[in-house]
Parts: sequence; C-alpha cells; structure tokens
Amino acid sequence: MKNNIKEDVILNARQKVDEAFFFLSLMDRVEVSRESISKEHKPTKEFTFFLSAYLNACYSSSEHLKQNNILVKRVKEFRKQHPEFYKSGPTGAYRTTAVHYKPVEPSYDGHCAQPTGKVVLRFRPSDKISEGKRVSPIKMKFSKGYFYFTGDAQQVPIWDLCKIHLEKLEVFIDACESDIV
Repeated sequence: MKNNIKEDVILNARQKVDEAFFFLSLMDRVEVSRESISKEHKPTKEFTFFLSAYLNACYSSSEHLKQNNILVKRVKEFRKQHPEFYKSGPTGAYRTTAVHYKPVEPSYDGHCAQPTGKVVLRFRPSDKISEGKRVSPIKMKFSKGYFYFTGDAQQVPIWDLCKIHLEKLEVFIDACESDIV
C-alpha cells in the first residue's frame, strides 16, 4: 500500500508540472503572437490568466508532495529557497499575490537587458531539430519584446523565470521520489 501512496504523490506532483507546462506554453503563444487565444480578452490580460494558472499548478505540485510526511520538511525548504514563487503574506510571492490579493500582471512589454550571466535563449518546441535525422539550419527569431514584471532594472522576462523555475521543480520532484522509501 505504501508504494501506491508513493506513486500517487509523485504521479500527482508530475501531473501538476505537466499542467504548469501547458499554461507556460499558452503564455508563450500569447506573448509571441500578441494575439488572444480566446478572443475575449486583450493578450496581456490573457497572459495574466495563464500566469495565475501556472503559479497555482506549481504550488499544487508541491502540495501533493506534502501528502507524504517524509517530504513535508523538504517541500518547506524548497519553497523557502524560491521566495519569489512561494513566500506568503501581503508582501508575498507571485502566487500569493495572484490568489489572495490582486492579479499579477506584466507592467512592461518590450525589451530589458538581462542581468549579466543570466541570458536565456528561448527554444520553443517547434524550433527543435529533433525530427528524425533531418538536419536543417537553425533560424533564430527574436520576439519584438517580452513581458516583464517592471520596466526598471535589468531582468529576466516572466516566461523565462517561469521556465527556469519549472525545471527546478522537476529536479526537486525527482529528488523527492528517490527519498521516499
């Protein structure tokens, strides 16, 4: 029976990561095309909705892990290491703000220089050269701009921050799986 609990906790956490990837891909689509998918809202508003869903899926993923008592402390530590995503309270993180206080919206659309040593090259699934043995040139298309939380200092675009965090969450889930006996 313990194996089922282990498998369910990890499986549920991974399913929430898949959900987060789904919303991340919708965020990317809206950001790049600058077109609404639903045609009911402006692209920036729709991006905000997808960001909120992404943040909740990440949070939910770690909540599933907490169902195993062995992982509760590890989940708390992971959240503590990523306060920008998980910190609680009125001055809390993106998810806390989006769920309990106000929508987390991009306030700047354009291009900000990224911090030194933090350049992210965004390769979309359609850009990958993984179709059989076919070799083709890599065509780099740079967006007209990205969504940022502010227009102030050098920073990484919202989508890139989310992608990097999701990769860290996947690594964390893998480590948790190996910890469960």
